[in-house]
Amino acid sequence: FYIRKKATLPILEINLNKDGKLDYNYNKTSLTGATITISMKDVETGIYKITNGVCTYDSTNYTIDYQFTKRNTTYVGRYEVEFKVTNRQGTIILPLRDKIFVTVLDSIVESDFCC
Repeated sequence: FYIRKKATLPILEINLNKDGKLDYNYNKTSLTGATITISMKDVETGIYKITNGVCTYDSTNYTIDYQFTKRNTTYVGRYEVEFKVTNRQGTIILPLRDKIFVTVLDSIVESDFCC
């Protein structure tokens, strides 16, 4: 996943039913009322840029979405992302197998430019 420095779009979206081999088995579990958070850690420094950011769940598409803020993308770098899903059954950290990375790229425009 790639996003520009100080950008808020695109929205990060993870599908809970990726394929038969990597199925997270949440299609039969109700996530209504579950707490879903995101953490994003800098790969080089190990410092967290986001800790327990609030995510939304779309029950029709079985996706977890996160809307970045400008503060989340202020520094260029590569970040490891994990989602924590907590409901009545317990807590699970996604992804289960493969890691998810977000790369913040340098912006082509100066967003702090003032007239």
